[in-house]
Amino acid sequence: MAIFGRAKDQEAPQRAAIPDEPQAESGPGEPRSVVDERAFLLENTPEPRPFGLGLLDVDGLTLSENLVSDIDLPVYTAAQTAGWAVRAANLVGATPERPISLPVVASIPASGPIGDALIPGTAVAVEQGSPVPDGADAVIPAELGIPIEDGVSFPQEAGWPTNIVKIGSRIEDGDDLMAAGTELNPRQI
Repeated sequence: MAIFGRAKDQEAPQRAAIPDEPQAESGPGEPRSVVDERAFLLENTPEPRPFGLGLLDVDGLTLSENLVSDIDLPVYTAAQTAGWAVRAANLVGATPERPISLPVVASIPASGPIGDALIPGTAVAVEQGSPVPDGADAVIPAELGIPIEDGVSFPQEAGWPTNIVKIGSRIEDGDDLMAAGTELNPRQI
């Protein structure tokens, strides 16, 4: 009797058939082509789990899951031009002969906080790209308002909405950005 293995007179045990074992397309004993072997391996390999990578390392890779936005863009309602944030309803009936004057109660720089809500009948000076206070539905360009003592005079009505980029108007929270299977390139990155 051998130290390792079985005695010469014993038969080798038969391997039990595995019911879910995938079968090759070629017949028994025939070698598979590289294409068939690749297809066989891909069909029988579980889908890989998603993983994170650095932004500069993903060029040429393929997304393994849908990419969904988790924020609104822009993140706040912003002024498209420098001027005055107002309620359009406060300027109804304004003409060059009968301008409407509003007191300017605040000034918001482009990098400033949103601040308090707009009080009806007032204006807030804003820079291009600055947050527009809640309640304002128009930004009148600076050149269309006439500064007066403690306020500004408007010789025309304001459209609604005017010169404002609303929060979430480009991308909303939950929007699909890219589908699984998309190959990433510099433009998408």
